[in-house]
This record gives sequence, C-alpha cells and structure tokens, in this order.
Amino acid sequence: MPRCPRCGTPLPKDENLRFCPNCGTRIKFRPVGMNLVMKDLSAGVFGALISVMIFILSPPEVNLYFLPSFASAIFVIYIYKVQEIKDALIVAFTVYLFANGILGGLVLGTFAMAGEPYNTHWIPQIHDVILYSFEPVSALIAGYVGLRISPARVEERAPIAATEREERLGGVVYAS
Repeated sequence: MPRCPRCGTPLPKDENLRFCPNCGTRIKFRPVGMNLVMKDLSAGVFGALISVMIFILSPPEVNLYFLPSFASAIFVIYIYKVQEIKDALIVAFTVYLFANGILGGLVLGTFAMAGEPYNTHWIPQIHDVILYSFEPVSALIAGYVGLRISPARVEERAPIAATEREERLGGVVYAS
C-alpha cells in the first residue's frame, strides 16, 4: 500500500488522488506497468539485433539453426537483470520473433531487390526439420536459463507516491 512520503499515512489506491488526506502534501503516482513492458520489448529487440549480427558474421556454410537467438536471449536476460519468469519469456520470445522476422525479411528483400525468384536446390534433411521445429521450445529454455543465471537486481525502495514541492498559500486539504 502506498504511503505519504511526508507523514507516512497509508494512501487509498486512487489514481486520481492529488493530496494526502492527512497532511495535504501533493501526491503524484508513478505509472508502473507500461515501463516494464517497454523495457522487456526493448531488451527483446536488442537481443534480436545481436542474434542477427551473430548470424551474419558466421560462415555461410555453417547453419546455426536456433543457436544465435538462444545465446542472445540468454545474454540479454542476463544483462537486463530480468527477475520474473513472465518477463524472461517475453524477452526470449521477442528475440526469436524479431530475429526470425528480420532474417526472413532480409533474405526475401535481397532477392526481391535483385529481381531474382527465390528458388533453391536445398532439400531439408530430417535433422533440419527437427532443429527448426525445436525453436519455440528453445525460446522457453532460453527464458528459463537466462532467468536462473541472471544476477539479483538491487531494488530501490522508492515510494510509489512522489511529492511535488510547491509552496502555495493554503491549509490542509482533506479528501472526503
């Protein structure tokens, strides 16, 4: 439950609350949910870019399958110090989604810009099919492994409500 930073009175869970009912201190609630989602998505996009860089810098005759996305998902979860399984899975699946989308777009866009049809004489073997089908499962594993090796984040014990220092004439404001 949020408390007033000046007097410590428990505040009601009202987002429209402007003043402390006890001492009249001006209160401003900080939004929490949207910042966490944006942090997870930005971590996922960063991991996807790392995955694409690993794929591009690897030799062309080596097929890495899911390994670039797996390694970059674990790395990004570790770097961003993700602490919840939900957030780790969001980051891991975002890495896989954007990495495969970016790579697929680059490959097909390259053929489209060159005016060449996308035809290949590559016939997938059974291990290719199995390893590419393993990608969603490896995203789950990457999220779990990244969460387990992620260092503990030092929590800042900032109050949920922050004061805005305004010196004005007036007395105590009571909410009813």
